[in-house]
Amino acid sequence: MRVLTVEDVGNAFEQALEADDNGGVFMVFPNIPVVKFPEMNQLFIFPLIAYAKLVSICRPEWKRINGIYGLPFLLLVVFIIFYLLLWLIF
Repeated sequence: MRVLTVEDVGNAFEQALEADDNGGVFMVFPNIPVVKFPEMNQLFIFPLIAYAKLVSICRPEWKRINGIYGLPFLLLVVFIIFYLLLWLIF
């Protein structure tokens, strides 16, 4: 690996402008095409809000939570939904 040159960064910036993706994130590495980082917020936002609401009810003294701790809650919600769908189908 080498350090990115100004030209590498400039080319990646031009490609990001051409993509016209508001709020998009692009990964830039030397000698590799620019990679658009997938936007996962839409998938995780509702379970994360539900997790934050649950924390605010159970632990009102907490003023800040780490969103990564909501991941087990998200997996639990997905498992419950999957189980319910299977139960309804069969």
